[in-house]
Amino acid sequence: MVKKFIKRLDLIDMLNKGFKEVFNDIVTAVIKYKSLLVLLIITDFMFVVLHSFYVHDFLDGNKYYSLATERGYSEFYQYIKEFWLFLLLIHISFKKKQFIYFLWSLLFLYFLLDDSIGFHENYGSYVAELFEFQSMFNLHRISVPYY
Repeated sequence: MVKKFIKRLDLIDMLNKGFKEVFNDIVTAVIKYKSLLVLLIITDFMFVVLHSFYVHDFLDGNKYYSLATERGYSEFYQYIKEFWLFLLLIHISFKKKQFIYFLWSLLFLYFLLDDSIGFHENYGSYVAELFEFQSMFNLHRISVPYY
């Protein structure tokens, strides 16, 4: 039992070192690729501006300019960003031969699946029933699809 606990501590220590290294790599990449980050932020801001124009009827009434519209232009832009993050992290994990980047890529793959096909809305009830989750913090254990 003690050996299992020590192995678990080693795994936690390894993950902590991996997260620190990933964080340092992210900071280095932001410094190195500042222009790409600025371009992504400007594009996000432009979707907010387009949404404002749509709300105040400066656009032709195309509802896909709205940030609140399901499957709108800004939502597809978000899918593209999540997909590229997933691919870049997979690439980095093979290039550096470090498993921690692969784990991060799975997180962004989950974000992509959740955003695009409503993963937690559609499959959350199955998981909740399988593991017999209880309602907590005034939240329902089974999420109801909203679209």
